[in-house]
Amino acid sequence: MFELFNIGLNEENIKFMLESNPYIKDMTNDDVADRIELLNQLGCSEEKIKNILIENPWYLDRCISDVVSSINRLNEIG
Repeated sequence: MFELFNIGLNEENIKFMLESNPYIKDMTNDDVADRIELLNQLGCSEEKIKNILIENPWYLDRCISDVVSSINRLNEIG
C-alpha cells in the first residue's frame, strides 16, 4: 500500500480503490510496484498512472503477463 501513497494517491483515492477492489489490501508492495513500473516502462506519466489506478483499480490484480499480452494485441491492431 505504501507504493500507492508514494505515487501521490491520497487516502480518499485509496479508500475508493479498496471499496472497488478489496483484493488490493492483500497485495505486497512489490506487487504494486511491479504494476506501476510496467506503466512507467510503457511511457505513462505519473499523472496518467494515478488516473489509471484510481479509475481502474482492477488493473492492480491483473497478472502482468496478461497486461503485456493485452497491450501487445492492442498494438497489433492499432
